Amino acid sequence: MMPLGAQTAPPAPAESEPEQVYILEEFRVESTGVKDHVKTDETLGAMRINTRMVDSPISVTVLPTEFVENFMLEEVDDQLSYVAGGNIAGERQSGTGGYVSFRGFQPQFYRNGFQRIGIAETVNLERVEFIKGPLAATFGLTEPGGVVNYVTQRPFRKRSVKVATRMGSYDYQRYEAHINTGPLDNKRVFARFDATYTDTGGFQDFFYSETLATSGAVTFQPGRNTTITVELERMRRVMNRGSAGITTSYPSTWISPVTGVAAGASVTGGIAQDLTRQGFNPLGPDFEQIRDITTLDVRVEQRLNSFMSLRVNLQWWQRPYESWTWTTTSSTSSAPSYSTATGNFNNRDPFHDKADAVTYQGQVDLLTAFKLGPTAHKLLFTCDFSDYFSEDWGWKMTTEDRNNLPAGVRTLNAANPDFSGYDRSLLTREVEHFQPDRKMTGFLLSERMALGHLALLFASCRYDRLEVDYVDYLNPQSSGKKDEGAWSWSLGANVPILGDRLVVFGNHSTSFTPSTTRDRGTGKLQDNVNASGYEAGVKGELVEGKAFWTASVYRIDRDNIPQLNALYSDEDDYESGRPQYLGSGQERSEGFEVEVFADMAPGVSVMAAGSYMNARTIKSPNDTAKEGIVLLRAPHRTGSASITYQIQSGWLRRLKLGFSARYTDRYVARYGTAGSQITGRGEITNKLQLNYGPANRIEEVRPSATIYDLSVSYPFTIRKYRHRVGLNIKNLFDKEWWSASGRKNDERAFFARYELGF
Repeated sequence: MMPLGAQTAPPAPAESEPEQVYILEEFRVESTGVKDHVKTDETLGAMRINTRMVDSPISVTVLPTEFVENFMLEEVDDQLSYVAGGNIAGERQSGTGGYVSFRGFQPQFYRNGFQRIGIAETVNLERVEFIKGPLAATFGLTEPGGVVNYVTQRPFRKRSVKVATRMGSYDYQRYEAHINTGPLDNKRVFARFDATYTDTGGFQDFFYSETLATSGAVTFQPGRNTTITVELERMRRVMNRGSAGITTSYPSTWISPVTGVAAGASVTGGIAQDLTRQGFNPLGPDFEQIRDITTLDVRVEQRLNSFMSLRVNLQWWQRPYESWTWTTTSSTSSAPSYSTATGNFNNRDPFHDKADAVTYQGQVDLLTAFKLGPTAHKLLFTCDFSDYFSEDWGWKMTTEDRNNLPAGVRTLNAANPDFSGYDRSLLTREVEHFQPDRKMTGFLLSERMALGHLALLFASCRYDRLEVDYVDYLNPQSSGKKDEGAWSWSLGANVPILGDRLVVFGNHSTSFTPSTTRDRGTGKLQDNVNASGYEAGVKGELVEGKAFWTASVYRIDRDNIPQLNALYSDEDDYESGRPQYLGSGQERSEGFEVEVFADMAPGVSVMAAGSYMNARTIKSPNDTAKEGIVLLRAPHRTGSASITYQIQSGWLRRLKLGFSARYTDRYVARYGTAGSQITGRGEITNKLQLNYGPANRIEEVRPSATIYDLSVSYPFTIRKYRHRVGLNIKNLFDKEWWSASGRKNDERAFFARYELGF
């Protein structure tokens, strides 16, 4: 790779050309077997064009598919736990990544540079990029913590076939097929096909997850300067993901350990630990979720001349969703809690939820590379658009039909549960029906300038036009529209001190998140939630480029968070002009991170990541007691490390061993002041961690956890056939650990894998 000062206008394209617009080398002649590396040289998404990791002023962590495969990281919750700023607090059995935290905030998910909702499969994965900070100038709509971008593989030039199977604990079974056709049609057309079927049980009763995913991609190269890729993906997941943490409820006579007197009202909170450890699933066999997503990608890359490149990317996806579950008679989202007084789950009410989302998205990137005197420039102009439309419904039974259910179904007894269920056709009473429609058009101008060997400067400015139309058919007072613009920007710099070995970097960026919450007093949809971030640190490549390291400090402020107006009354002020919400809340996350990815010697790869984070509420005018309180699901300290070693000689030559560890500090999962429970550690106590929250709620603290995993694999060849056998042990020491919702995660589990390639 060239140093900063040696960058020139790109010559005619070649297979190894690194500066295509948002593209790695188009095709690499390589085996389809597992490569032994964790260090990556380039990032795709940080600056929207290929950039060396050491040159990027934006912090990025990349997990290549080899690392994901070695340690069986099939869910985003597992992947994020190996990234500084992530943790193992996620809801890994949910299949959605709904509780993951990235620098204290929920991340935004992308696939091939486009925003996505739903689950991600790894069968055709090239890499996962974790791009840190509020980066609306690069991506448009983002969350403050950053972006998780899944990049899929393109067809290879080399013809290959690989089939694999993995089986293990909890009746887990997974089957994969990968086909690369190699050159077709006079070596101008290349295709690949990937498919997988996964079926698994889980720790909880009735848990199952069944996933079928297929992908097909065709790349056409009509000439040296043009590449056209069309990719179609389809994934369907049907599951009973079991219950989140089983919340306990206490009667009004319960004695609070904090006050020493009867609560005087029912108190909820804390996890029913014994039931949870038994794997009890109060949702029973009736709970079912069906998630479908179909994606069509069209990517066109064109070298216009020796200094200009064009990329056009179009994407369409559709995501129907349907579920049947149990809620309460007063809610469409809360699961029934466990009463300690009766041993029952009271007021159970069947609920049917359905949604259909469709999105059309497009991007046009024009990249120009040129020199002005001693400076080398990369100027990127982008225009993109997104049209997201969804319609959502929810149904319950009529009061009469629910009352006709057996008493043991409506009020479930944990000791003698009646799981006889209900007739789904009776859920005909519509209780939810809303329709969000969001259109965005954005324009980006980005400049990357190299000042010889002295520095690399980066600046982006973006304008987005946002139209939101939210219709609530059952509660018209909650409907609303808005049409507004939003500016965002990013600034960054890299200054080499000792060449690539030591580089000082810094950046400042902003983001916005549209709101679909309507103020019932003013009739206005809430303003965007904004964020800004600062980061500074050092990075570099050591040991002749075999190791990449980075260390940085950051601060992210999330502003304009809607807060309820204490003076507003629905009865008196509805559509009176008095605001229901005041957009005055502020949250802050600041911390320190360090990461090392190294391929130190043939067959030896190590990685280590660690972070300290303090995420808390800074401003809360309507609830000043909340100011200074840490955010939920935001542990202070997290870390991870892994090592893989492949024996290079002797009779065990090529045997590969991998070992990893992940640590997450204790964190608060729910606020409350009636008492405090460290999940899995015993009873409710008066030892409040925060002394903040409702008086009828129990504070829930998830304990710290360190999880160890082990992988072993051995490749061998018989004639032209390549074989690989492997073993993964997850949670090697059978550590009890809990998710953010209070779900008990998997115990020690064993998985065996076999691959055949030719």
